[in-house]
Amino acid sequence: MKTLVFLLLLSQSSAFGAERPEDFAYGMPIHADAQDALYEIEIPAAVYRGVTRADLGDVRVFNGQGEVVQYGLRPQAAPSSDSGPVMSLPAFPISGEVTDRIEDLNVRIERRADGTIVSVRGQAKASGSKKRQHGYLLDATVLKQAIQALRFEWQSGADGFVGSVRVEGSDDLSAWNTIANHAALVRLTFDGHQLEQNRVELRGVRFKYLRVSWPENQQPLESLSVVAEPAAGLVSPRRVWQKSAARRSPDKRVNIVTISADRFPSTACGSTCRN
Repeated sequence: MKTLVFLLLLSQSSAFGAERPEDFAYGMPIHADAQDALYEIEIPAAVYRGVTRADLGDVRVFNGQGEVVQYGLRPQAAPSSDSGPVMSLPAFPISGEVTDRIEDLNVRIERRADGTIVSVRGQAKASGSKKRQHGYLLDATVLKQAIQALRFEWQSGADGFVGSVRVEGSDDLSAWNTIANHAALVRLTFDGHQLEQNRVELRGVRFKYLRVSWPENQQPLESLSVVAEPAAGLVSPRRVWQKSAARRSPDKRVNIVTISADRFPSTACGSTCRN
């Protein structure tokens, strides 16, 4: 077992002259198996308590023979974002009389105990009456994140499709909020070229249910399938916290100091790392 260090080059010897571990006031051992040329470790909070320079310029790394070896400091990773995988949403057609508006349609919705929709049926009408599809009801209860955008796929005719949709959101299937209006959907093909716009931006909204509709004079979206893009969530680096004891000042007021070590870079020192 040899004492190694973050980004340690095993073939390197002293890089800082004749410095020795005994020349430093504080040190701590870091152990590794010495099977690889490079090693990465996280600098413990105790090292920061011993340094005197904010840039860690007073830190040195020694190997097991007391020789200074080269190392590198890598700052802690900045917060990143993770949007997660896209997810297909169940889409239920909403149909009614030709003269009906989607807001006035009386539909029966069957749900499981967890709120998931399993069936959407319109109110029974007299036989022979003309029916028209007015929109779709989307079940978004399975999503854990807000929705950044919806991607639409539908069956279009030989002449292509140019139209728009309105997207509304609700948590109780009663009160609806418009979150996208007159959002363009386009699919055109001509002379070997294709123009397609099938994405509707929702800007990170969160609703259990979505309702998609279109203008009365527009061709309905046939065989619609919808994929939801989850909004990106912030992924923060792991934080290290340290408690500090309270100290009473001479004027009897209590000064409480809280130290957060998340400002420390996730770098490494080692091999009797001393300052």
